[in-house]
Amino acid sequence: MSLDSYYAPAGRGESQLTEKRSRFLGFCLPAQSEDAAKAQIESTRAKFSNARHVVWAYVLPDGTVRSSDDGEPQGTAGQPLSEQLRHAELRGAIILVARYFGGILLGPGGLRRAYSETAASAVAAAPKMRVRQMAQYRVVVPYGAQALIKNAVTLHGGTVSACDYGENVDITALFPEENPEEFLAAVRDATNGASQAVFYGISAVSEI
Repeated sequence: MSLDSYYAPAGRGESQLTEKRSRFLGFCLPAQSEDAAKAQIESTRAKFSNARHVVWAYVLPDGTVRSSDDGEPQGTAGQPLSEQLRHAELRGAIILVARYFGGILLGPGGLRRAYSETAASAVAAAPKMRVRQMAQYRVVVPYGAQALIKNAVTLHGGTVSACDYGENVDITALFPEENPEEFLAAVRDATNGASQAVFYGISAVSEI
């Protein structure tokens, strides 16, 4: 089964918007986990503690979406941020917008436009990277078999990501699909069935 790939922020994107004296400060940042997203929310709230609202939305690598209006009328703040993430086809990303109220009500439509424009500009300003999900396999073989195994990794579409030398050679390989049958068979053949490739989970590999 082929694994997924997606685009994510490779760094920080910032934006500013002033609408009827309200100031909107936008940020687009990486968030590869829920803990990372929560840390960004807490950090932004602490930094802009005198802002009237700190609105946010994030999409995790697995597609999980969360958002908050943070006291703004329902659907006028968090949802526009989520829509910008979806429009940009980003995952592993969070958008935060701190609003300083200027004393003039913007109305639901005005709020949606202001949050949407601030979020879109922050997303546009953030550098992007492609993230590929890779299946990680580990093979432990005698020294005499290491060249055959490394060649098999490359031949069957994988990449050797680590190689540790001890009593035997411990090889870690990444593949763009789970259960790469030809590689698994090559390991068995190269070691006369004495070694096998063990699946260790899915890794995320970033490509700027």
